[in-house]
Amino acid sequence: MGVVLKIGARKAFLREGQWRCSDLRLERRLNLETDRWIGETGGPELASSDPEADVAKAMARLCGGVLKLHVQAESKRSASLYFSRRQYNFDFSR
Repeated sequence: MGVVLKIGARKAFLREGQWRCSDLRLERRLNLETDRWIGETGGPELASSDPEADVAKAMARLCGGVLKLHVQAESKRSASLYFSRRQYNFDFSR
């Protein structure tokens, strides 16, 4: 399952690096905030035993949510999902 986060009256699920929610606006917001957070901070620590929990805790803090349920994901697979997302993007168009 991954992680369940409650924001207001809505619940969002984080699994394999992507947020899912019945409220598409909230789903987009969480996915964009996650990408922004990873870009700004590097995301979960490389040595984290549970990167999805780290992401969910950060989104709860940034978006005013509460972590409701957490099932630890396989750490190696989860870490590889976030490793590629933490690569820096450079603007070479200038």
